[in-house]
Amino acid sequence: MNEFKIGLINSFYLLGNIIGALYFGVQSYRHGRKRLFRYTLCIYIISVILTSFSQSYFQFVVFRLLTGIAVGGEYTAIFAAIDEMIPKTNRGSVSIIIDGSWHLGSLMAAVLSMMLEQFKSKHQQSI
Repeated sequence: MNEFKIGLINSFYLLGNIIGALYFGVQSYRHGRKRLFRYTLCIYIISVILTSFSQSYFQFVVFRLLTGIAVGGEYTAIFAAIDEMIPKTNRGSVSIIIDGSWHLGSLMAAVLSMMLEQFKSKHQQSI
């Protein structure tokens, strides 16, 4: 896979974030944040599973778009819930923990990916 295709995958994921935030942000006021959070969580779980079983580049891009839509929707719901449920004195800290955990998860995924790649190349050479 070349750099252009990788960039396109990331672009569609980010486009999904925007679509999800705009759509589910509005819908959460109409139907309730808790309900929309459940919907976006289900969409996220399903789209991540479908992504892992993609049979083509096109499917992978579409499922990453759906994953992005779900994540955009989840973020609108979670930060609104923080404003409603967390005392003012702790909101900043809780927001940093939630937002920072995404970056920590990305870092952990990158490290795990490098470790698996080294493991794979080491064991392929021995075969």
